[in-house]
Amino acid sequence: MNSRQPKILITAFLVIIFISCEKSALERTNPFDENGGSAGIGFPAIADGTVEAVYSNGAVFKGEVIAQGAGPVYEKGVCYNFSGNPSLSFMRISAGSGTGKYECVFSGLLPGFTYYLRAYATNEKGTVYGNEVSFTTSY
Repeated sequence: MNSRQPKILITAFLVIIFISCEKSALERTNPFDENGGSAGIGFPAIADGTVEAVYSNGAVFKGEVIAQGAGPVYEKGVCYNFSGNPSLSFMRISAGSGTGKYECVFSGLLPGFTYYLRAYATNEKGTVYGNEVSFTTSY
């Protein structure tokens, strides 16, 4: 067995798992979050995040929580997946709590794959998401 075979098997396994997820099955805490930004009275207000750099196995994402809403933001960060419309039901990188700018560094990504991601912030009213952005890692 050469050293590439385990990597190929792991990659194939991950692709099968994420392709089998149904977008319509995602439940939202906040029914107004589909277009990103501030979802309504009491929810946090966020800016859409941006992907600042992309590598073969990583990337850098920057986001910002503009206002906390009805209560303190107890989690902010970026959620991501392989199929689009990511939410907290999938993978995420937490950037702590509170308002302000933040940065999330991805590592251990698969080369040549497209990742879909959205900024998020959660307070006592629920979670609000930014608009979806995507990037493809290089080989």
